[in-house]
Amino acid sequence: TGKKGRQTRHGILMGVTLRRLPLVPLLACFHAFAAEPALLETLEKELQRNFAGLKEKAEVKPYFIGYSVNDSGAWQVNAAWGALQSSNHSRRRYLDVTVRVGSPELDNYHRLPGVPVRFGGGAFLPLDNLPGPISREAWLETAQTHQAAVEGLIRVRSNQQVKADEADRSPDFSPVPAKQEKIAVPALEFQTTQWEQRIKKWSGVFREFPGILDSGLSVSATREEKHLVDTGGNRLSHGRRFARIVINASARTADGMDVDAGDTFEAETPGELPPDDVAREVLEETGLIVLPVRLAELTDLPLTTVGFLGFNFRCLI
Repeated sequence: TGKKGRQTRHGILMGVTLRRLPLVPLLACFHAFAAEPALLETLEKELQRNFAGLKEKAEVKPYFIGYSVNDSGAWQVNAAWGALQSSNHSRRRYLDVTVRVGSPELDNYHRLPGVPVRFGGGAFLPLDNLPGPISREAWLETAQTHQAAVEGLIRVRSNQQVKADEADRSPDFSPVPAKQEKIAVPALEFQTTQWEQRIKKWSGVFREFPGILDSGLSVSATREEKHLVDTGGNRLSHGRRFARIVINASARTADGMDVDAGDTFEAETPGELPPDDVAREVLEETGLIVLPVRLAELTDLPLTTVGFLGFNFRCLI
């Protein structure tokens, strides 16, 4: 149809189970700050403190630790047949810790034949930039991940196939020049009440097409920030904003084949998504795609059977 910026993307949500293992010795003091520092500053201080503590007291010392945080806020509104189905807003900060023990040539991330590489479970961080609670979660997760790293290194070293000749002699870790960069992500405005009304109104258009069996509309928006600090000197912050409208409708042919139609609009912000007139045009276009399929089932219309791709369709003469 020639509309700008329309395509479909897919995402995957992964569930995470948190568990606490016995802690290795770490420095247990937490610092009090007169003002709330930025998240990256708190993580960097906790990273250096934990790295120094493990290097000093742990029996198996790490040679590299990295913290990455995904800080995201998301909105989603769903409607069907002119009625609001759901309206949600969520915000979360998720910490992933990397701990490498051994040496860059052979460490706990070495790939064993037939054995998947094990990564840490991760942990949710407080949404407020309070150093104490953030440092506590980072400390606990570092201890847990370090213990898992030590167990992983034992498995690697005890595996006889590792001791034999391997085709790939490259090191398990290759340092790169450190990089410091911060790209600010603008705030994202999502007018929930306004979007609820618009999506309800738009979804009601499908009531004008009685042949449609199922339909739905959704609008979603996400603001995501990613932060990274590690003992290699990297300090990075970047992110993105993303908004999407998804339209779908379905019907069924006389011989039982399901027919689906839909469209997707994507933009950086909700304000750049299509206005009402464009949305209605696409809705009507979607409805017309599946409508003739249902009309073909009416026996009082002059129909003829046409074969296409192994299916028999009854079409208007």
